[in-house]
Amino acid sequence: MRLYVSLGPKFPEVIVPDVRNLAVEAATKALERAGLRARVLDSCGSGGATVLDTEPVAGAVARETDLVALFAC
Repeated sequence: MRLYVSLGPKFPEVIVPDVRNLAVEAATKALERAGLRARVLDSCGSGGATVLDTEPVAGAVARETDLVALFAC
């Protein structure tokens, strides 16, 4: 008898683009073009329209379809 272990689906790796200082809408589109998903977190409570930072940071390696947090103000 053999036992097979799956490591799950393999997603291509992508580099997180630098979307700092972009409008939230433009940043979201850039991340989607890279194969990533975006979630906006308003870090100053004013309905922020400009991305200040991301997690993971720009240049990091992520898996396609990973979620990138956009910190906007």
